[in-house]
Amino acid sequence: MMELANMISVPMALTAVIRLGVPAAIWAGGANAPLPAAALLPAGHPDPSVLECLLRLLASRGVFSEHTTPSSHARRYALTAVGRTLVRPAPPARPTPTTSSSTTRTRWSSPGRGSTTPFSTRPARSPSRAPTAACPPTRTTARTGRRTR
Repeated sequence: MMELANMISVPMALTAVIRLGVPAAIWAGGANAPLPAAALLPAGHPDPSVLECLLRLLASRGVFSEHTTPSSHARRYALTAVGRTLVRPAPPARPTPTTSSSTTRTRWSSPGRGSTTPFSTRPARSPSRAPTAACPPTRTTARTGRRTR
């Protein structure tokens, strides 16, 4: 009977904790520092005892790790390897365009990478340039009246 109750309560507790943003609050900046339940609640939630019950349930299932200090009996919670999967990864940094004074080509650089790679190695096409063999002018055939290349 207890197993049946846990089949319902664990997913519901997990959903509530995710909606409150608890995993992201613990993981803030990649620190994964153990925090008390009161520090994990958003502003406006007066009683952390309900969240503490949810965190203890999920700690028994290996989602969070529970830490106690000998001086005070306050419990602190951190993420386990399973709990880290609940944190959304940071979106990748968007590349920023940079231009060099020696060239007119735009180069794209990513903040996390050490090298810059050219966006395009082809020279810019001027509007007065004639069509090349890859793009011949269109013609109309006398027999069908259709345009051909």
